[in-house]
Amino acid sequence: MNVSRIASLGRRHGLDLLIVVGALASALEIALGQDAARTRAWWAAPAAALLVLLLLGRHRWRFAAPASLWLLAAALSFADGGLVTSTTGVFVAGMAAAFLLGNVPDPLQRRVGLAIVLGAAAIVVANKPDRTSGEFLSIPLLWAVIDRTDGR
Repeated sequence: MNVSRIASLGRRHGLDLLIVVGALASALEIALGQDAARTRAWWAAPAAALLVLLLLGRHRWRFAAPASLWLLAAALSFADGGLVTSTTGVFVAGMAAAFLLGNVPDPLQRRVGLAIVLGAAAIVVANKPDRTSGEFLSIPLLWAVIDRTDGR
């Protein structure tokens, strides 16, 4: 392989590789981390990996892939409130998904995406085991800022 072909592959699939690495890191963080002693269900590590891997669909489904990450994160928080909030890879994937939702070309989808991000973030915070009262405002506000960083 010549250098230009490797560079082309890196530009085309580099972010996809980072997503896969982030998914593996999230699963390992849950399985082997400090919280592993906390009796997490057997599905927690694969669920965290799945959340991150949903971003691989961002090319085909510009709205549905990042929206499904947030909707699934909210649903999983009912089963394990710490799953979404204590994993670095899932947090970074949530930021990426919020950014992608803020950059879809359709203005209606951008507004619906913002509503999904705010609603799901509020649900995740409500289900977080060690939440504080200030987090109900500050965390959804953080995600709203990330979602709206495109300046529209």
